[in-house]
Amino acid sequence: MRADASTWMRRVVAPSVIVLALLASALTAACRIAIDPKLDPAPAVNAAVRAAEAAEIAALPDGPGRALLTERCLMCHGAALIAQQRKDAAAWGRTVTQMRTWGTPIQDEDQTALVAYLAEHFSPTLRARRGSGGRVGDEAATHK
Repeated sequence: MRADASTWMRRVVAPSVIVLALLASALTAACRIAIDPKLDPAPAVNAAVRAAEAAEIAALPDGPGRALLTERCLMCHGAALIAQQRKDAAAWGRTVTQMRTWGTPIQDEDQTALVAYLAEHFSPTLRARRGSGGRVGDEAATHK
């Protein structure tokens, strides 16, 4: 019995404590930077990331659900993460429902509009065209 407890401590408890300590350290550092921007170790990197994110947001396709996406989804996610997804309406519905269970402020009527927008612009039959003048989510003409 003692060997089982010792093995459990090494395999489960010790790694969990390490992960929690690292997470706490990362969160503490992020909070310090949010409170005092002078502590930001890489302002040039952060500026580049902000510029790239602004470009991704600007590249989102127009449509009635775009405002919902930018107001609700981009609270936690980057536009690139959403734009790279390729899901049908049912899969987007499951994803949005899961985000609601995790606390995103989306009402039932907003979910319907958001899922319709996501399915229209980020479905498996569409492919992002970058560098060719197309906007993120535009239909690819090369499907055969």
